Amino acid sequence: TVANEGRRLIECDRVSIAICRGRQARVEAVSGQDMVDKRSETAKLLGDLATAVVAANEPIVYTGDSSQLAPQVETAIEEYVDASHTKAIAVYPLIPRRVDENDADETERDKKIVDPPFGALIVEQIENARVSEHTMKRVEIVVEHARVAIGNSLEHNSIFLGWLWRTIGKSKVLVAARNLPKTISI
Repeated sequence: TVANEGRRLIECDRVSIAICRGRQARVEAVSGQDMVDKRSETAKLLGDLATAVVAANEPIVYTGDSSQLAPQVETAIEEYVDASHTKAIAVYPLIPRRVDENDADETERDKKIVDPPFGALIVEQIENARVSEHTMKRVEIVVEHARVAIGNSLEHNSIFLGWLWRTIGKSKVLVAARNLPKTISI
């Protein structure tokens, strides 16, 4: 949903979501596609690019000049652009919680622990290399919503024995009045 609706809101050619599994980021969703072929060359290269950006923990915007990027990111972006023929690409790491930039005390801001990124949102323009200021504002809005929504989803899915708790919650037989004492004792 984030990829498809984000593409419509941003008005770009493609939006992709990559999720980190360990240190590697893998492309999980691409706008306009029901399934992602994770063995395809472009999906692997896009995952490598997302991995490099997540490791750097800094958003990048590429419009043709990669001289100002870190060497790892520069290599990954050039390989991906060569394979996909993308004109402009922006990759934003998805960070679970952000440090409040408006804190008055700088030492307090430095003490706050920030979790590592859990994925990346990738915005692509295939036809046009220009990225307007208005488009970048929309991208930041989508990034913020994706950060919260996907972060909550990953947290919800990582609950210990969550599948068991959901099954018990759906079973009306276990919590019926006559079976409730047995269920509680078990």
